[in-house]
Amino acid sequence: PEETTAGAERRKVGAMEPLENTAMVCTGLGLVTGLLCFGFFLLVWRLALVKGDER
Repeated sequence: PEETTAGAERRKVGAMEPLENTAMVCTGLGLVTGLLCFGFFLLVWRLALVKGDER
């Protein structure tokens, strides 16, 4: 009986792994996208400030 339980546990862990990997990838992509958007926003804001100063 113990072997069956161990096998079931291993199968459960194996089924969970892709989900965890997907979650990690999504989180990583979200962070990268957020940083890129933030950097782009800062760049545009800087350019707007410079153009405002030029006037």
